[in-house]
Amino acid sequence: MVGARRLEEALCCRDVDIEWARESLQEYLAALRPYVQQLDRGDGFNSVLYEAVIIKEPVAKEIMRRVDPHFKDYELRMMGGYRDAIDGALKGLALLDAQTDLSEKLGPHGPELAASSLHPWVWNAAVSFWDSGHYAQAVEQAWKSINAHIQQLVNRRDVSDDALVNNVLSPNPPTAGQVRLRVPGDEGDLSRNSRQRGMHTLGQACVAGIRNIVAHEQGDIPEQVALEYLATLSTLARWIDDAELQSGG
Repeated sequence: MVGARRLEEALCCRDVDIEWARESLQEYLAALRPYVQQLDRGDGFNSVLYEAVIIKEPVAKEIMRRVDPHFKDYELRMMGGYRDAIDGALKGLALLDAQTDLSEKLGPHGPELAASSLHPWVWNAAVSFWDSGHYAQAVEQAWKSINAHIQQLVNRRDVSDDALVNNVLSPNPPTAGQVRLRVPGDEGDLSRNSRQRGMHTLGQACVAGIRNIVAHEQGDIPEQVALEYLATLSTLARWIDDAELQSGG
């Protein structure tokens, strides 16, 4: 049985059809074993047995990649390749079994947030820093991206961050010469006005509670905290992206 950390890592396979994946790996192993046995006997290369393995290998490898964060690719005909194939398939089965045990013992787990599904203003700006493990910088770049998009939308470069949010997202109607981002809908609708206040308040919170913290404090932040920050910024980005420009008379 794999250890506690491996059980946590096994959660990466929660979207896999476990029964199908298990059957596919078992079929791959069933094809591998006679191929390996004939090699161990020194019988030489058998193209029929080899082809039986290769037909099942692409699907088996993809399953192994999905369920094992530490999967290392191999070439079947390279030295030690067939041993790596067996080890990978057995490890994949163990992780699938661990996932089944977790579901049975702990019950259903909540939804998982996919970072790549965050608003593109946020994730496209953050991804390179995120992948290199610089989480605070990833969050900071995500805010800079939102800030730049707001400036572009309202054609202003003279203000940024808190001043920009307070000016452009304000729930007050724009005065002469001002351009604001407004939630679509009837200005007299209470729900629409509530959403406008929410967008403004969330913008203020993102600057004060997220942008200022990651920009001014030393050191990095935990991965989970960074992901939650990015999710908050993504919400703001979606609201802004859906907003309409309104100019003062």
